[in-house]
Amino acid sequence: MKKLLLILLCLPMVGFGQYQYKLDSITANYPISFNLPEITIGKIEYDSQGRFNKIIFPGPGDMQDSNGNIVYSYDYHCGTPSYNTNDQIISSQHAFQNSNTQNLDVMENTINYIDNNDNLISSESELTNYGSSIFGVGYSGIGISSGIDGKNKITYTYINNESILDEKWDWDGATYVPTFKTEKIWEFGIPIQTIDYYNPPAWEISKKTNYSFVSGDLFNFISINYSNGVPNDTTDGSLYYNNALISNTAQPTGLILMNMSGTSGFPEPTYQLDSVKFTGANFSYSYHYYYSAFTSTAIQEHTTNKELLKVTDLLGRETKGTNNEVLFYIYDDGTVEKRIIIE
Repeated sequence: MKKLLLILLCLPMVGFGQYQYKLDSITANYPISFNLPEITIGKIEYDSQGRFNKIIFPGPGDMQDSNGNIVYSYDYHCGTPSYNTNDQIISSQHAFQNSNTQNLDVMENTINYIDNNDNLISSESELTNYGSSIFGVGYSGIGISSGIDGKNKITYTYINNESILDEKWDWDGATYVPTFKTEKIWEFGIPIQTIDYYNPPAWEISKKTNYSFVSGDLFNFISINYSNGVPNDTTDGSLYYNNALISNTAQPTGLILMNMSGTSGFPEPTYQLDSVKFTGANFSYSYHYYYSAFTSTAIQEHTTNKELLKVTDLLGRETKGTNNEVLFYIYDDGTVEKRIIIE
């Protein structure tokens, strides 16, 4: 019987000399003051074409039951995306490296929905069966989603392709209930303010952020945090650019700072971001951006040596694979291929 192998995870689009640079990685470092050593608390990695490849959160760490017994230990946890033919992220997996077995255990799956205007309109997440057994019902922490069985979604509303509202919903076992929302205020095609709310249906303000632009480029923002409707502290963010044009750089669409912080809809800057520094009353941290020369050859992309770590099904269970079933091939370089063998 002839078999047809479909690789559903598309390779990055290959450039032909239009770029001089590519984004390699972004690191989130904490702290940058208080006379304490600086550590990396998160890292976003990009592939040879400047496309998001993996986000890594260092460990080690463990999960405990209600009696304080350790039920799971991990070395690090990470997120890996899958793309469609338009280079849009259509799904992602959240996995933990098991300290005992060294396996990369998939705990959570996320599916993105994109409209005909190429706008992200919804992201739906849910724990795998294995993830549910570790994190339990309604657990929220270490980047794992809230809601029963970690089931939740974020919906995005647009007017004239401008992102005006993000809403977070948790599954309560019967339906999705609202938990959090962010309103975005635009002026002359630029977002100038975001307002975060919690505690529905009263919807109390938790944070208000004002953004300042110079010649269309974001250079500063100030976030005011609220408690019981009263401002209590502020966070100041400053952006620093280098002299390389962003138009000559292979990187994801949109201001990458906002991709990491979770806020969408900001325009491309003119120059490459070098760093972003956040300062609050009792904390300070920073993002650092790393670039290299762009190589447009497709051969490098196809001949990269990588080792297959495991194969999982849609529920995150490790499997040897069967015909006519969607499978995820997880490699040691963080890439994930979505395949189906049709017989």
